[in-house]
Amino acid sequence: MSSLFRMEIGHSIEGTVGGRKRARNAQSILDRQQSRGTFSFGEDRFVFQPIEAFVFVINAPHSSGETAILRQLEDLVEIFVLLFGPPEKWKPASLRLGGIKSMIDKILLSGVSTQSSSSSSSSSTSNGGNSGEDVKDGENTGSTMDLRKHDAAFRERTRSLLGGVPFVSMSSQTHEHVDQLLALLENDNSTLGSVLLVEGSVLHSRLDLEETSQLWNLLQLQPLVYQRTRVTPVYSENQWKNLVVYRMRWHTLCVLQTIECSLVDTLPKLERFDHRLSERMNQLQIPIAATVPQLDELSSMQTLALAFHSVEEGRTLVPSLRDDATTLQYGRAFEWFMQRARDQMQLLAVSQVQLCKAGYRFFASEENGYEVYLLCGSECTAADIEDEADHVVTQIRMTQSV
Repeated sequence: MSSLFRMEIGHSIEGTVGGRKRARNAQSILDRQQSRGTFSFGEDRFVFQPIEAFVFVINAPHSSGETAILRQLEDLVEIFVLLFGPPEKWKPASLRLGGIKSMIDKILLSGVSTQSSSSSSSSSTSNGGNSGEDVKDGENTGSTMDLRKHDAAFRERTRSLLGGVPFVSMSSQTHEHVDQLLALLENDNSTLGSVLLVEGSVLHSRLDLEETSQLWNLLQLQPLVYQRTRVTPVYSENQWKNLVVYRMRWHTLCVLQTIECSLVDTLPKLERFDHRLSERMNQLQIPIAATVPQLDELSSMQTLALAFHSVEEGRTLVPSLRDDATTLQYGRAFEWFMQRARDQMQLLAVSQVQLCKAGYRFFASEENGYEVYLLCGSECTAADIEDEADHVVTQIRMTQSV
């Protein structure tokens, strides 16, 4: 588990999660730290990110990938800016962390796998793998319900590491009709944009990619559970706005409005949109569920797990693993390899890497505006896994509107 330290430059640590010894280690580094950096103490890794008068520090196991921790830092900074405004105006008294503790915990628990740390003399590596660490498969048993929970958790952790947003695939005609309905909702000076979601995935957005991602992340960290409507002031594109989240029967609507706009004025518009959408649901073939692509739909049987991220569109796709006892084993192996492959590509400044270890071959590529990651068995050759990656990308582009 990662821990977060919040400190003010030139002062002692104000609040910590993780123990006094780790706090002292972090403070000793902080005294000489003026820019983002990574330091290690024994089995602990500390990653620092100065922001104006504050420094964010994440403490994670040394076995965690550095790019995964940096992803967490970016998510933390983003949510702080969204909720507390521009960093240059932050004050210790105004950062009320108690109200967002659960959100911080979710970020720190996401994206970083700590399943592997022991050494193994029988393991082999290639292309920069770390022979001092081993891939732990974990338990292979469990009920179907348990396996599905593991599968969902695996997909969420992988998506968190990539930083993208899951989109629901729809026809261009359906997108156009949904866009028209949302445009009617925005037909006034107080509404700045909107996003329609189903089961946590984006159906259609009239915001740019950055704002869509910010609002989607906030909704995942603070879902609308018991309320039907919630209003949250957020800081986006250099101004404060009201984020109105409205839960309908099948969908969730997010609307950005000017900060002066009241819910009393907004609610009738949301109800009218709900009515229009319900009337046209069947006619327009608007999805009422977010269907997760199955692994076999996009790849051959030799692929054990995969992930795809379109950098330009911000879409992330992580197919569901095969529903059998290997789900947990392959999911953990994929996370282990993915973190190390991303670290290797960043360290070596390369766009493609293959790792072979403990009976697996892993392929990672960041080219042509997309990222693709594949896990296969070690019997798969280097050429085979590259061909499989090309096949996967072709299938995704043909079937998933990416």
